[in-house]
Amino acid sequence: MPSSSIHTIKFSLPNGTDDLTATVELVWRDVQGRMGVRFSNTSPTFDEILEKWLAAQPSAQASRASAGQPS
Repeated sequence: MPSSSIHTIKFSLPNGTDDLTATVELVWRDVQGRMGVRFSNTSPTFDEILEKWLAAQPSAQASRASAGQPS
C-alpha cells in the first residue's frame, strides 16, 4: 500500500461480532510491516462500536489513568 494512499477496508475487532467498513489513509509504515492509518468518513455506528471496544481494552484504561483521565 503506497504512503498517503486512500483505501476502503473491512475488518472485525477481536471478539467482535460486527464487520466494520471504513475509509483509511496510510500515514506511516515501518520496516517490520506495521502501519498506521487514519480513519475518515466513518459512520456514527462505526465510531460507537470502536469507542466501546477501545474502552473495554485494559491497555486503553491504563493509558487514560496515566494521563489523568477517568477510566
